[in-house]
Amino acid sequence: MNPLDRQLIAPRCDAVTVGAVRATDPLWVELLAQAGFRLARRSTSYVWYDGRGEVAIAPDEELDADDTLAQIILHEMIHLLVQGEEARTEPDWGLDNLTDSDAHLEEAALVMQRRLLTSWGLEAVLVPTTDFRAYYLAEAATEARADRLEAAEAGWARWLVWPQREAAEAALRATCEAIG
Repeated sequence: MNPLDRQLIAPRCDAVTVGAVRATDPLWVELLAQAGFRLARRSTSYVWYDGRGEVAIAPDEELDADDTLAQIILHEMIHLLVQGEEARTEPDWGLDNLTDSDAHLEEAALVMQRRLLTSWGLEAVLVPTTDFRAYYLAEAATEARADRLEAAEAGWARWLVWPQREAAEAALRATCEAIG
């Protein structure tokens, strides 16, 4: 399935909240830069990491109405944390997005993202995009499967010592303040 053909699975917040989150996008772009990545806005993909430091995200007009750079960048950084630093040199963090062979790793990232966002009260605001959104909304909070939990815990351990954690927490704090 072409990601640009996706339908919204579940709206997560109203237009006012989305607008408030978008106001924090510059902080998330700065976090991306601090982590050593460049942002490119291009129509060639919805979201794509090239394995050489460039995170490509479709222009705003091609994103779902409730998508923000904040939520997409956060999710990409969580992929880095779950996959580990060695994934920095792999396209799409080394994940196979064409088959289901790495679905457990995508879901592990969602488990970690849900845990992190719940601690900030943002779990219903920075809901990830993609066809895995339904998993995030319904199952990521339960952390049920061992393979997902193990990979999510590895990501969490990396988060605790991540050099960009302070900048990420500042962006999370600003997002909380923006939505009031």
